[in-house]
Amino acid sequence: MTLDETHAMILKTARSGGMVARVHTGDPSLYGAIKEQMILLDQDGISYEVIPGVTAAFAAAAAARVSFTLPEKTQSLIFTRIEGRTPVPEKESLKELARSNSSMAIYLSSTNPKAVEKGLIEGGYPEDTPVVIGYRIGWPDQRLITTSISLLARDVKQAGINKQAVFLILPGQQDDPIFSRLYSRDFSHGFRQRMRSNRYPEIGERQAPGPKDQRPECYHGCGYGKLTIVSLGPGDPRYLAPKARTALMRAEVIVGYKTYIDLIESELLVGKEIISTGMMKEIIRSQTAIDRACQGKDTAVVSSGDAGIYGMAGLVLELLAEQGLIGDVKVEVIPGISALSAAAALLGAPLMHDFAVISLSDLMIPWEVIRQRVEAAVKADFVLVIYNPKSKKRNWQLEEVRELIRKYRGDHMPVGIVRNAMRQGQSVEITTLSHLDVKGVDMLSILVVGNSRTRLIEGKMVTSRGYMEMYGIENLQEGVNRIGRN
Repeated sequence: MTLDETHAMILKTARSGGMVARVHTGDPSLYGAIKEQMILLDQDGISYEVIPGVTAAFAAAAAARVSFTLPEKTQSLIFTRIEGRTPVPEKESLKELARSNSSMAIYLSSTNPKAVEKGLIEGGYPEDTPVVIGYRIGWPDQRLITTSISLLARDVKQAGINKQAVFLILPGQQDDPIFSRLYSRDFSHGFRQRMRSNRYPEIGERQAPGPKDQRPECYHGCGYGKLTIVSLGPGDPRYLAPKARTALMRAEVIVGYKTYIDLIESELLVGKEIISTGMMKEIIRSQTAIDRACQGKDTAVVSSGDAGIYGMAGLVLELLAEQGLIGDVKVEVIPGISALSAAAALLGAPLMHDFAVISLSDLMIPWEVIRQRVEAAVKADFVLVIYNPKSKKRNWQLEEVRELIRKYRGDHMPVGIVRNAMRQGQSVEITTLSHLDVKGVDMLSILVVGNSRTRLIEGKMVTSRGYMEMYGIENLQEGVNRIGRN
């Protein structure tokens, strides 16, 4: 309805003695266009009352557990939007407002997240400034995506969001916390005098509580929710285990890396609280899931492949143990088809004999240790499965590993390269060590390097288990005939 049509209906009802409730989402004073409505009501002598509401920015901040104001970091919050069909004054352009480096709540801008990203960066925000994307906040299908300014446009696009979203720009959230003076024992104000006791530590003498010194609060009366660590398999919904699907259907909260959340069928996400983050946020995701379980919510933490193989299972269990919650929170780990199993199936049968699995990521393990493990596996004639072979920043190790393997296995050893195994964008290639193109390998690839028993059979990579050598083809036919006679 237009403004005139809405006002005419209100006027007709009011003059006939009726009462009208003109409803708005969020808070009507923020992007609710209520000024023009009030002008018309005043002109016609209609009395009215404006009742405030909770705006999406505040609801999103509460759901994401973030604070817009941080001591010594930012003490201001700007509500704004980018220019669309409604013009924005030049002095209020995103680039100009960004110069303050304050916290921001950006509304009505999800159709052009690239312009948001550009304006914020040009205005002076660091590219890694944290951002929370809140979609349909307060509704059953609300989603929260934690990202950064430089990845905002990409993540909005990947999530398929083009309306009903608010962007929270949160400078200082990633920094070490500084406690405010408000609750310090040596700080007086109108409601409390400073304390002279030394019973409590001074502000600044302690850090924000972490896993070792704080148990998450359980909301008494609801008890603990179940915490399920769900393996999604390689990504194609057809390979999702039935028990994993059931766990996702029953969960109230689903927590995961945003790329993995995108692998889940949309029907399994409806009505859930979705909490997703970018890479390098594993401990935050795990702790958030534990917190939700401690609030009495059945929570699922998702991993691609198998959660027990370079996945989230170990970290979640470690955090629970550190906080003394292992016996309180019920935990279940649901297995899945691992990336190595999916890759092996696409290549043929390369893992029919003993094999070793090694990740080349040196974020947690020193490179020299990884190199020693590769060399030990190659010397022992294991088939070698390589996870995380190369990233944009870590782009030299794979070439070193290839040369190390060639030293022991020669140029002609078969190598399988599988990217995006059993999900969209899948590619499969079988080559040799000498022809391996390391430039085409990335974090979505898995490499399988054969051993002395590996050969190619009609384009398939096969590692012999030894049956043919033990029994021979001539004995095979005799055995088949014996079964037929029985």
